Amino acid sequence: MCQAKVFLDAPKDENLVMEDVARIFREAGNDAHAEVLVLVNLFGEEKRIEGRIASIDLLRHHVVIEREEP
Repeated sequence: MCQAKVFLDAPKDENLVMEDVARIFREAGNDAHAEVLVLVNLFGEEKRIEGRIASIDLLRHHVVIEREEP
């Protein structure tokens, strides 16, 4: 299987947000500058996170999201 684990970048380590992510897409946030990443797993469950993709490692199936600074 080729699903990814998505992590939220924190100052000292990474926090797991969701496993078995099959799809990631963007949608507009609440204000004009914010973007929201929508994560969808194999079961169709969704999580929305305000931020941007910092890195993607396709060999490790590892995605890191950074929160945007205000």
